[in-house]
Amino acid sequence: MIVRWWEILEVVVEMDGKGRILIPSELRRGLPSRRMVLKKSGEDILLSPLPDPKSLKGKYRIKGSMEKIEEDQERAVLRRG
Repeated sequence: MIVRWWEILEVVVEMDGKGRILIPSELRRGLPSRRMVLKKSGEDILLSPLPDPKSLKGKYRIKGSMEKIEEDQERAVLRRG
């Protein structure tokens, strides 16, 4: 993957007492989904958006509610760990 310097945006954020971090709107706007995978590697944390299951609607014959599809997606990500 090629990353161009002008596509990189770094901001300092703070975690609140409940462990929540606010993602600034400049970063949220370009994300394809509201669901994320959080990975911890040593001292680093990587947050990656999951593909939006609604974007698959009509492309594949998938049975079940969106909620069930999202849960299946989460399980698949955790299995590949």
